[in-house]
Amino acid sequence: MTTTRSAMLIATTSSTPTPSVTTSSTPTPSVTTSSTSTPSVTTSSTPKPSVTTSSTPTPSVTTSSTPTPSVTTSSTPTPSVTTSSTPTPSVTTTISTTPRTTTRSAMSTNVVTTTAFVPSSKR
Repeated sequence: MTTTRSAMLIATTSSTPTPSVTTSSTPTPSVTTSSTSTPSVTTSSTPKPSVTTSSTPTPSVTTSSTPTPSVTTSSTPTPSVTTSSTPTPSVTTTISTTPRTTTRSAMSTNVVTTTAFVPSSKR
């Protein structure tokens, strides 16, 4: 009877490798994880709205209209021309030169009287 018991123990030990086959079913759910790469393609549509942001530089052209009113300030030099009319009354001072000419005419008459002595010396 001792021999029969030994044979039964060996048969029970050989049944252990059976549950190891069930463990090989684990790689099946890993295939489902590979579907995650599909939604990553949808993320590539993000660069499209960035094109709309490039429209910002357009309103900056409107700011360049500021130098136009600075041209109006250049009208200030016009009234400065009126100040140049001051030298006109200085021409009136030229009238005082007229009486000096009359005094010189009287002196030339005395010179004619001196010339009368020259012919008397020749005689």
